[in-house]
Formats: sequence, C-alpha cells, structure tokens
Amino acid sequence: MHRACVQKADTHRDKKNWKDSFDKSEEVLFPNFGRGFTVEFRDRTRMPLSARSCCTRLCPLCAIMKIELLRTVQEVVHADSDPVRQALFRHLRNTGPVVKLVWHIHRYLGQSHLSTILIFLFAGKSYITLAPSAREPKRALIVAVHENARKRARKVSSWIGSESVAWLRLGSRQLLSPGTFARLLRVLGNFQKLPRFYRIVGRLNRDHDFLVACRSAIAVCCYVRAREILSRIEPSGVIVSSDSNPEPLAFARAATAVGIPSIFISHAYPTAVSPRLRYTLSVLDGEAALKSYEKKGPVSGRVIFCGGEGESKPMRVETLHKKRPTVGVFAPKVIVWPQFTRLIADCRRLFTPERILVRWHPSMLGPSKLASELGDMSGVIETDSGQLLQEVACQCDWIIADENSNVHLGVLKAGVPTVAMREFTVLPESRSDIYGFVVSRVIPPPVTSLSEVSMDGLAEFFSQDWAQRFRNYDAAYLNSPALLEEKAREEIQRVLTSNPSQSES
Repeated sequence: MHRACVQKADTHRDKKNWKDSFDKSEEVLFPNFGRGFTVEFRDRTRMPLSARSCCTRLCPLCAIMKIELLRTVQEVVHADSDPVRQALFRHLRNTGPVVKLVWHIHRYLGQSHLSTILIFLFAGKSYITLAPSAREPKRALIVAVHENARKRARKVSSWIGSESVAWLRLGSRQLLSPGTFARLLRVLGNFQKLPRFYRIVGRLNRDHDFLVACRSAIAVCCYVRAREILSRIEPSGVIVSSDSNPEPLAFARAATAVGIPSIFISHAYPTAVSPRLRYTLSVLDGEAALKSYEKKGPVSGRVIFCGGEGESKPMRVETLHKKRPTVGVFAPKVIVWPQFTRLIADCRRLFTPERILVRWHPSMLGPSKLASELGDMSGVIETDSGQLLQEVACQCDWIIADENSNVHLGVLKAGVPTVAMREFTVLPESRSDIYGFVVSRVIPPPVTSLSEVSMDGLAEFFSQDWAQRFRNYDAAYLNSPALLEEKAREEIQRVLTSNPSQSES
C-alpha cells in the first residue's frame, strides 16, 4: 500500500472505516492481471484503474478515492445536463455580463485547446478560493452554497455548537483572502500534476457543452481541495445541504472515500437531477422525499424525518373568500418580467386586493425590475429580503407561486392556501410538476391565468383529506416537531461521536 494512503488511513480511529465505505452493490472490481482493476458500473460501463497511475492493485483506498471522484463527476454531469438547469443557465448568460462574455468567448473558440484552457482557468479558481473558516481541527465541516441551504445548515450548527463547526468559504470574494495566493503558489509548485488535470478538462470540453464542462471540472477541483481540507481540520463529519451542486457533492464523496461520515440535511424536495441518496445520515422532510430517492436506486445509510422549517398551522380556507384580501406573490428564481407584471395586473383586476406582497427568491438571478416594468406600484409591496418565508406568508390570505416552486411546502405548512401558476418562469414544458406536488394532490391543479381560479374549488381541495397527504411531505405538520427535532439532533450527535476527530482522540 502507498505510504501516503497508510497515513490517510491512520488519521481515523477505526482504520477499517475506509474499507467499509466502498459500496460493493454499486460497482464490481475486476483484477487486470496485476495491472490494477476495472470498475463496472450499474449501466455496464467500465473504467480501467491502472496500477501505474493509481496503486489500486495494492491499495483499495486509492481505488475508492478514484471511484468516488468519478461518481461525483457523473452526478454533476447528470444534474447540469437536465433541461431545467440548461434553461436557468440560458437566462443567466443573457442577464449576467461576465457569464455572457465568457460563454461567447468559449463558443467562438469551439473545442480547441484555447477553450479548454478557458475552462481550466475557470475551474481552477474554485480550487484556490475554497477554504475552511478555521485552521484548527473542528468537530464538523458544513458545506452550504446557496442561501436556502445555509439557513437550514445554521440550525444544525446551533445543535452541534457553533464553536465546534467550521464553514466552507467559497466564491470570488475569497480571491483577496491571504491564503489564496499561497494555494496558487502551491498549485504552480506541483506543475507536474497540471497536465493530467488539463487532459481531464479537455475530455469534458469535448464531450459536453460549456455549462456541463465547467461545472464538472469545478467538481474535480472541489474534490481534490476537499481531500486537503479534510486532512487538515480532521472533522468527525461533513454536513451538506444540497445533493446536486459540485461543492457539497465533492466534499461529501471525498469524506466517504476516506471514511469520514457524511450528513445530508435536505433544504428542498428532490427533483429529477437529484442523485442516489448515499450518506451516513440523511435528514429529510418526510416520507414522500424518501420514496422519491428510492426510485433513483438503493438508499445507503440511516434516514430520519424532521419536517420542514417553520411552525405548522391548520389550513385557513376561510381567507379564500375575503373581499379585499392580502395576496402574496412568491417569485421564482428566474423571472420573465412581461408575464410577472401581467400576473399582478390580473390579480388587481380580478380580486381587488388590499395589498400585494411580492417576495423575491433568495437566489434570484438578476436584479428586481418591478418598479420600472409595472409603473403603478400602488398597493404593491416588495418585502424585506431578510424576512423568513413564513413571516411573509402569515401576512397573506393566500399566495401565488409557480407550480415548480418549493415554496409551496413552507407556505402550506403555515396554513396559507396557495395557487399554482403554469408558465410562470422559463422552465421547459417537459419539466412541469418537477416535484410531483400536483400528482400527489398536495397543491391544486395549476392554472395558466388567474381567471381560471375558483375560490370554492380551492376551499374544497384544502378541506378534504389534504392534511394527511401533506404530512407525507412534512412529517412535522400538526405533529410533534419538538420530538422530531430532538431525534434529529441526537442522531447527528451520535454520528459525530462515533467518529471522533483527531483533536478529540
């Protein structure tokens, strides 16, 4: 076994953890007559692992690390090839000047070496900007990219103890941090490894479009950086709150490769781009989420239900018949402004609301243009971005949201009826009802115009056995949220205690 791999195995109290982390139900290793192994995946595709490039013949740990890296890239490619991600990126490149410029340069260069260098540099930025918030060993490392994921992770951090947690810092703001220049020098010092990464990026650039090539190359950089960070702070567990973004995926899979427990805290309902559930512990909102993951393949690790965020209240159907209602419009991540302003005009004309509260998505792509696009802002209020979802929802008698929006769950949990709109954003028709809320009758059938809305029909929809159906999506709804939360806290503590870091041993 390689000496470095022996040292990595020695960093864990239980040296068998890294061997047990290899899931043999996922792939099979075939010996190549002393030259390494060949990995066969579920789809029958095979990947050779040569003993020359990796000591897989003598060191299973190297094989596991390489397999987990390949898994990470495959999961990112699958997620970003989906029409939903492609549609979001098309909007981003039309509204973001930097992304638009880089995309046009890449398109002009084609599949040449120059375009590969462009993606090489773009992905390399992710490597040098990733850094933990603490240099010393910590009990847990939290990886959360978007605001919704960070909100859920902050709650988990309070359970563990914020002083015992390190957060992963990322983004362009880290370019000016003191450690960034040192990491850049370290990369240049290991220049002999750069050609290998360049060949990987070149293959991704030839096989995929700009979005997929960039994101999968970023996943490779994040995976390599994750191994460095994990060996430095030696956490007892890695906590992630997203299952399809490169950074949390890379850190969770790198942790699995070296025997560190990974904990997944769901902040949104799974979609078609969500990969298999493969974590030491998964904390989901309800049983419906687990069933959705089970359709993607065998679920690994322990799964518990904690319910979504916020207080649960009985459905207030009586507010649907209010003469001058307060209507909430919860905007999607990507806004088509002509449709959005038309929706507000229809709401004014059909329901004469006292107020219209507009809540923007925390990760909205592009600035708000409501005042310039709408003109007359009388009675229309843009809510504070710092307000929680349920704080805004409880001020409304009913709300309007896109059929493919996850906000329905939080609003409905607060006892506020929702109206689902079709064609409210830029997502393709092939991805309607991506969460399955309509099929499961958690939200009413979507409408293309507010003139199709029947308040009597909505009241009947939410008055039947709706509460039982909704409880499948949120285990804490009208239940015992304190007990579920306490159980989740105990399970997370148990996972972290079962694998103490070096600082605790």
